[in-house]
Amino acid sequence: MLFPGLSDLPNRTKQAYEELCECQNRVLGNPSPENCAQESAASDRWHKLAKIEEKFWLQKSCIRWLQAGDQNTVFYHRYVQTRTARNAIRSLTTETGVSRRLSTLREKRFLTFNDSCNPKM
Repeated sequence: MLFPGLSDLPNRTKQAYEELCECQNRVLGNPSPENCAQESAASDRWHKLAKIEEKFWLQKSCIRWLQAGDQNTVFYHRYVQTRTARNAIRSLTTETGVSRRLSTLREKRFLTFNDSCNPKM
């Protein structure tokens, strides 16, 4: 199996969601600490399974892409260009939380380097 431990994941996620809905209805009818704790546990379980299911489908789509889509086509090259543009670093955030554009940082670094190599007398 490609993803061990993920057998019947969509059904397990659906069951967890239904259990969460039931727990929420019980909390609405009787907001006792026990019902609230059960609702919280059901919510955590459903969120965990939903996140795993989302990652599963993302990985599965990437595998399909590698098997069927990695061809020398215009579509493939445009996809790669788009992904490269999306993954490009355009700015950096300093420790103080200030965002700096990469072009500005490059200019400042060049000027600092240039000044250190050519000191003014």
